[in-house]
Amino acid sequence: PQRLFTYEFQSSDSWWSGWSAAEWDHQALSFFSEFGILALPAQTGEDWAQPASLRVFKVDSTDGFTPLGSTAHDSSVERSLRIGDKLYSLSRTQLKVTPIDDPANVLASQNLTEDDNSGGNSGGWGWPPVIAL
Repeated sequence: PQRLFTYEFQSSDSWWSGWSAAEWDHQALSFFSEFGILALPAQTGEDWAQPASLRVFKVDSTDGFTPLGSTAHDSSVERSLRIGDKLYSLSRTQLKVTPIDDPANVLASQNLTEDDNSGGNSGGWGWPPVIAL
């Protein structure tokens, strides 16, 4: 294998200080091959209280990674999935739906409460979340 492209995240202070749940949870990363779309959760800053988003890229062997935008969340993004041409992003506090190629255009959003996400765990947030729309 040969690496063809890389992408370097940038932040307002000229270097990226952040992390992604995909660093330790392979299910946090989503690649939708039929669209050539990569969705990666990202948290900028040095702690959990910093801005969180789902970063979305077009990926191909000619141009590499082309940023399409991001979907902002109030807490760290845990998962993304696709149904048709819609991209769903799930954080600890929100579920959002966007067009797969325009992640900043939120078509629908549902706030989740701790009770919604208890998963039977009296200690607070659990997985999987219980979502009723």
